[in-house]
Amino acid sequence: MLALRNGQLEVQVRNRVGPLVIKGGPSVSDGKWHAVSVSKTRDSVVITLDGSEVINANDPKLFQTMSNPMEMHLSIGGIPTNAPDLVKLLNPRLDGCLRNWNWLDQDTSWISDAVRMDPEKQCLDTTESGIYFPGQGYTRFDYLSYKSSMENDWHVVLSVQFRAATDIGVIFAIFGNSSTPKLSLTLTEHPSIDGIAQNIGLYVGKELVIESNGDFCDGSWHSLFLNMSRKHILLEVDQKASFMPTTSLVLSRTTHREMNERHWLKDGSNTYIGGIPDFVPVTEIPVSASFHGCLRDLKLGGHFLDVDNAQFKHKNILSHSCPPLANV
Repeated sequence: MLALRNGQLEVQVRNRVGPLVIKGGPSVSDGKWHAVSVSKTRDSVVITLDGSEVINANDPKLFQTMSNPMEMHLSIGGIPTNAPDLVKLLNPRLDGCLRNWNWLDQDTSWISDAVRMDPEKQCLDTTESGIYFPGQGYTRFDYLSYKSSMENDWHVVLSVQFRAATDIGVIFAIFGNSSTPKLSLTLTEHPSIDGIAQNIGLYVGKELVIESNGDFCDGSWHSLFLNMSRKHILLEVDQKASFMPTTSLVLSRTTHREMNERHWLKDGSNTYIGGIPDFVPVTEIPVSASFHGCLRDLKLGGHFLDVDNAQFKHKNILSHSCPPLANV
């Protein structure tokens, strides 16, 4: 297997003698075209990048040829679900472009035909850094911790920049054992004097607790910051802050009681970015549509969140490539 991990080339080899993982060379995640070749002989693997040798692994014991070669299957850009386990797990599909390929001197005209027939498999003319959400699906992280670092309590700190293509969608949600999200941050329409604008709304369960209005579908990047604990809520959109002590919230008794529990957001919660599962009933959520647009500089608890590390990511979400809104 030839892959990218943290920007570096990686090759995994498995045969009857033993497994091997080889990686090295400079980062190729720079938005430029690179020429890569892998040559495997009886006792070595050689990888070249842009004409220069970056890896040369030589060990006859590890590269013995199998006496009964199996039928060869070729997979491009991802790993089939029924493939053998990797030596070192790699979750995401490739987010990038390929051209001028030669795959083991095999006839690969079927790849060109498949790409030509599917617009989603074609390279984007221009992109910028960010996570692209196509308006369907979501990413899911299991067991993210929302424990406060200062005390035995829960604390949510989220920061992100967003650029919306449509005016409705779930940006962020936390679920527990119920089909109703404990917490969700959504984009919705908001009628205004000048026409239709948008809301960024924070919901606890089905109840709206705080919101910020603006024109968020103008093709520009907007900043969003949420700091929430048992004692207070701060929602800041484009440096426009809304602050409220939780004691001032007009909520049902049940919601107030749940929020005041120290373990309300425990480690078993599931975190969703860009949407929520289809099996959640529409009656249990304030917004069911998936977010359509781009996110960048996504942080939870002050740490960058890489959607490539998610337990689930929809196949059409691009982890590192945000196209112009006119193209989506």
